[in-house]
Amino acid sequence: MLLEEFRYERKFVIHGASLAQVEGIVRLNRGVFFEEYAQRSINNIYFDTPGLDLYHQNVDGLSTRTKVRIRWYGPTIGRVDKATLELKRKHGLLGAKDNVPLSGFVLDDHFTASTAKNLLRTSPKSLPFRDELDFMEPVLINYYKRKYFRSADRAVRVTLDFDLGFLRFYQHFNSFLAHIKAPPLVVLEVKYPDESNVVAASLSSDMPFRMTKMSKYIYGLDALLSVQPF
Repeated sequence: MLLEEFRYERKFVIHGASLAQVEGIVRLNRGVFFEEYAQRSINNIYFDTPGLDLYHQNVDGLSTRTKVRIRWYGPTIGRVDKATLELKRKHGLLGAKDNVPLSGFVLDDHFTASTAKNLLRTSPKSLPFRDELDFMEPVLINYYKRKYFRSADRAVRVTLDFDLGFLRFYQHFNSFLAHIKAPPLVVLEVKYPDESNVVAASLSSDMPFRMTKMSKYIYGLDALLSVQPF
């Protein structure tokens, strides 16, 4: 994927304000944002190398970073009929995703690292980033709720993520009982193509929040490691 195909992403992590307060600020923004889709629950299984190379890319502050995850919508545990394997590439404020649909599966006590690997091997379509998956394994699961907004000119999207939680992923057995809930916070993200950069930057400056770096994968892994090492 070429760099010019990437989109810009500005992120704000908000503590001390309710979801309703943050949503009110978005709706009052001069971009005249409207709710684009119904709220959804998002789930991800994140992959990394045994040495957590992708984790360290982010922690070390590298401008070019990668995330590999299986994503689906709806309940976290149980039958998953529609899932997608995503490779997300970040270069500074720019981000883009390659994705491939996966076969259905059941996330339960029998879902292990081997199950996940087999799911990838039996993908209905060939994986364009197969080489990057050969030495990776599932590391954690996260889940959260998301609300979607779009500016009146449809050039800029804003998402609000909240109710974040995390689950450890063991390689050989999973009961998926060790949930860790994040403290109350809202992750606001402004997303837009290159041609809308000036407009989006202006709209972002209206937000009474400070732009920050925040990876849910890093946040969740740090939280899990602080409770009990892998």
